[in-house]
Amino acid sequence: MPALPGSFRRVSLTTEPIIDLSRPITTSPPEPDRGTRFVYAGFLLVGMIAVLLGPLIPELQAVWGIDHAQTGTLFMMQFLASSIGGVLASLHLRRSIVSGYLCAALGLVCLIWGGWELARLSMAILGFALGLLITASNLLVAERNSANRGAALAALNLSWGIGAVICPLLFAAFTARLGAFGLVAVFATLAAGTGVVMALTLRDTPDVGRSSSAPEPVRHAPAALLLLIAALLFLYVGVETSVGGWLVTLSDQLSVERAVVSLVIGSGFWGALLVGRTAAALLLRRIAEPTLYWLSLATAAAGTACLFLAESRAGIAAGALLAGLGLASLFPLTVSILAEATSSSRSRLAGSVMAFGGFGGAFLPWLTGRLARSGEAGDSLSHGFMVPLVGLALLSGLYLTYRLLHAPRDAGALPGSTRS
Repeated sequence: MPALPGSFRRVSLTTEPIIDLSRPITTSPPEPDRGTRFVYAGFLLVGMIAVLLGPLIPELQAVWGIDHAQTGTLFMMQFLASSIGGVLASLHLRRSIVSGYLCAALGLVCLIWGGWELARLSMAILGFALGLLITASNLLVAERNSANRGAALAALNLSWGIGAVICPLLFAAFTARLGAFGLVAVFATLAAGTGVVMALTLRDTPDVGRSSSAPEPVRHAPAALLLLIAALLFLYVGVETSVGGWLVTLSDQLSVERAVVSLVIGSGFWGALLVGRTAAALLLRRIAEPTLYWLSLATAAAGTACLFLAESRAGIAAGALLAGLGLASLFPLTVSILAEATSSSRSRLAGSVMAFGGFGGAFLPWLTGRLARSGEAGDSLSHGFMVPLVGLALLSGLYLTYRLLHAPRDAGALPGSTRS
């Protein structure tokens, strides 16, 4: 799903927004101006659309007769396109937001009526839209709330998190009445309507901060450090997307009929992710960031192992909650490292590194689906969960490498948090 430094100089190219964990969460969110008031409300829908594929997979497989390997290509198309959308979003924030909602509506419509033949194109359009929306919305809110950016971004990303939690619950509540594709049609209608509203409400909002003519700084972080951070982002986004995207399907394979409990489990994962990030902001006042990173890795690994070994929905539910709580802190802490490493080269260099997160979100879920087909028990998805488990092991090795090679000279450099 995304921490930003307090000055919001970094651009997210994943479908997950970012919460600043290096600052305490304020109890009084800022009052948005007229031009950005609707951006907060719209981001609730963005959160729903961003995790839509997870609860939709079982329906797509049943209707189109596709297997896990074929379904994995949908993740690949979505996240590759989201990286492109994230890069282009900074060119013009208002147009990116309006275009993002309209593209999301188009992608959802193509998904409904295009069938499997157009499914990959549909997910590419949808991913491109999410890249535009997440990046441009974060940038616009940050620029329009320069006096209180931390609180403004916390409020915005809280809206995304709530949407991610609600989406599976909506499928559980309304699929029987509307059908899965009927609910997607509702999302498409809401996206189109929100695009029109944004076009009207953001019309008089200055598109600030994108045309700075300031010279590019000449000091850059070491290439080896940037490659290491890019690998951390690649693995994290890939692991989170593999777990969150395939979780409902993993639970569903334990029953002949689709169960509402599977959708609730999927919602619980995103809820645990949201709760974990809120708790991490409080924990960082008492423990060092490296300590929290290792604890989070251990928790995420334990949860993913439960998913890999689980033979009941109770085991899957426990694994989902542990994985969500563990993964919650890893991405923001990684972006905190990136923020310091690129503090002298502004957002352009950071954006290039962040693009690797989108590549991880494209590749690891696809590999999870491919590996599921080669299991001894036939098309058992549990075999595929070896991918995020190995991803977390590699993540541990890369973070240890960072601590040994780069952290000593950076110690104490990052603002607003305890250091070891």
